[in-house]
Amino acid sequence: MQKDKVMISTPVDKRNFYLSLSIMEGQKIASNAGFSVPSAEVQENEIVDTISKWVILTGLGIFDNVKQCSDWMLEIVKIHNNLSEDETESTHNVLMSFGMSLISHLVDNDLLELPDRNLASVPELNKETLLNLLSFKLDNDEDDEEYDEEEDEEDE
Repeated sequence: MQKDKVMISTPVDKRNFYLSLSIMEGQKIASNAGFSVPSAEVQENEIVDTISKWVILTGLGIFDNVKQCSDWMLEIVKIHNNLSEDETESTHNVLMSFGMSLISHLVDNDLLELPDRNLASVPELNKETLLNLLSFKLDNDEDDEEYDEEEDEEDE
């Protein structure tokens, strides 16, 4: 009889889980959870890593399955709660993010293996291209400016 694999979580696992919750907001989520803000270069690498995970999972059809399961869960949540349209959308987004981050976490910790057969169809990610696509959001978002100001205050 094989013993169950007991997973010992590390702070890195926890930080990576928070980062994987959202491509664009993962850094803020991790920071709000108490993790220090890394250098710009490290942030770029972490964003590219998160995008890579989401692209691979999407290419394998996992994103669509997470969406479907989130829709099913939301049906149950709506039965027991009187949610507004905005609350319903927010809840759906939380369920989707959690599902994608959970699967990423399980894959990262070798608790879930992705099928190799579809990985060839997933496009190769070019770090520079991805960062250029994201730069308009990262450079021009007012929330990010507030985040930078908070970071500066913490450094003082």
